[in-house]
Amino acid sequence: MTTSPGTRQETAAPAPRTSRLFMPFYLLAFAGLMATTATPVAVTLALRAQQLYGEEKTTVLATTLAIGTVFASVAQPLGGWLSDRTVSRWGRRRPWLVLGLLGGVVGLLVIALVPERWGMVLGWSIASLFLNLAFSALFAVLADQVPPDRRGRVSGWIGVALQAGLSAGTWGAVWLGNQPVALFLGPAAFAVLTTAALLVVLPDRSAGPGTRAPAGRVPWRERFAQLARYRDFGFVWAGRFLLLTGYYIFFNFQLYTLTDHLGVTVAVATSVVALNSTLSAVLKLVVAPLAGWLSDRLGRRRVLVGCSAALFAVSMLLIALAQDVTTFVLGASVGFVAYGVFLAVDLALATEVLPEGDAHGGFGLGLYNVAGTVSQSLAPVVAVSVLAASGDSYPLLYTVAAGLVAAAVVTVMFVRSVR
Repeated sequence: MTTSPGTRQETAAPAPRTSRLFMPFYLLAFAGLMATTATPVAVTLALRAQQLYGEEKTTVLATTLAIGTVFASVAQPLGGWLSDRTVSRWGRRRPWLVLGLLGGVVGLLVIALVPERWGMVLGWSIASLFLNLAFSALFAVLADQVPPDRRGRVSGWIGVALQAGLSAGTWGAVWLGNQPVALFLGPAAFAVLTTAALLVVLPDRSAGPGTRAPAGRVPWRERFAQLARYRDFGFVWAGRFLLLTGYYIFFNFQLYTLTDHLGVTVAVATSVVALNSTLSAVLKLVVAPLAGWLSDRLGRRRVLVGCSAALFAVSMLLIALAQDVTTFVLGASVGFVAYGVFLAVDLALATEVLPEGDAHGGFGLGLYNVAGTVSQSLAPVVAVSVLAASGDSYPLLYTVAAGLVAAAVVTVMFVRSVR
């Protein structure tokens, strides 16, 4: 393919033609897998811990989630690396989608059926490992099947699908009640159906000779050396990590901000958090596809990512200055708009700076997603440290969040191979 000056040559073959059913089924697969993966983190693991462990529920839940995060962080790049090199009659992504989903179901069954502390920890470790293997293969399909000039709008719709999956899983948990098997396997059944539909229409190819490691080399060492050579990917990764750390500081501590800083009751704070959740979903639905389409049309992903990060930093400062709920919600709404733009365009940007191009998109996008996993784990540590050092100063906390997000603006400006 032809490249513009300063742009590296892609190593993958042109994206194959896909059926008209590919895109809706691809997005549904994201929604199903997100429902299966995120619903336990958001709701059902906490419910299961409450059912089984009483006063120890918070300790068990924290331990379970922390260990699961480690497995998820390993699984994303590992799954991408394996699927990049898989040779089979079923292609290179299909086997890992199937294996990941089946392994995830086994892990969820362990949680639902074993009424012991070790069962919850073991089950979520298995589920986190295998479901993230599936996610790594699913994200890699974007680089395999979608041409670069359409990745912005597709990335935007992926963001919508992920939000829809999370919402569906959360409401499903409310509807399914306190039945452990139904709580954990209900979303999984949705994922099985949506993934099966995708597998039917996915024009998956086996790894070619150019995508397999030559004999005598150490693939992992070489792959990390590629990261050093392609500095742009490192800057994109760092920008995502910094912005998401700021986002999760807000996301995890908005309830305490309302009660401890703004002085509202728990009931009012809960209602405001629910309102923010609804606003987030609606604004992402509107903004993400539009931003993705605009980035495709203008061909300026780096600029849009930088502008969205700058707007998000402004939203954190608005929250830092908030003296009432109205200003808090206004600041959050500005942040949701910025976040929707960022999620849509940043993913498309990442596909254009992959260390070895689209041919090894699985590993690169797996590493890219680790930025989200690590930031989600680190954000509470940063927040607690700031609050402890400042005497519970929430304005300072959100100023720190704004500073982290502003640093993301700086990092993305160092990307040179993409406008």
